[in-house]
Amino acid sequence: MAKIKNTEPPRKRGRPRKNPVRISVDLVKNRANFVRYFIEQDFKDATGAYMRAYPNANAMTAAKESSRLTKDPQVQEALSVELQAVLKEKRRPLEKRILDTWIVRAFYDVADLIDEDGHLAHTMPELKKAGLSVVIDGIDIKPDKDGGEHVVYKLADKDKALEMLQKYIQMIKPFDAKIGDDSYSFAVEFVKSVE
Repeated sequence: MAKIKNTEPPRKRGRPRKNPVRISVDLVKNRANFVRYFIEQDFKDATGAYMRAYPNANAMTAAKESSRLTKDPQVQEALSVELQAVLKEKRRPLEKRILDTWIVRAFYDVADLIDEDGHLAHTMPELKKAGLSVVIDGIDIKPDKDGGEHVVYKLADKDKALEMLQKYIQMIKPFDAKIGDDSYSFAVEFVKSVE
């Protein structure tokens, strides 16, 4: 009968160590910095983030270790937590911008954009400042028979914008109901009254 080799390392006898191995505070801090730098660089340069977090690392080590760190479950969890915090913070202003854009596209007045001669009533920077530039989907300049230019302004389709606004409100309404936020109720009621 063949003998099975014991693959376990031999036990050390005696008292346990007084100073157990501890994770270095600098190591934890460096990993946290790596996560922050990696997010700042839009997840594009893990090696660069590693070199910023570990300034004494050379390029070869940084390439190898950054790859290892991005696969590390603790680092992935930290990335996830950081991203959730950033997204939560930016969610409301982003939702408001989207809602404002669709409201402008659905309820603009052509007279605010085009004058009696068929030209833009204001310059593009002025329209942008007034928040009306989102209504202009395109500007086509075509030569006419007289050698001049004929300008065609493509404006937002109000019906399509109203439909998109309604879909957007329906998407956020269940989430807002869960958290008890009633900030968009005016828009929901207005859209329902248009139907």
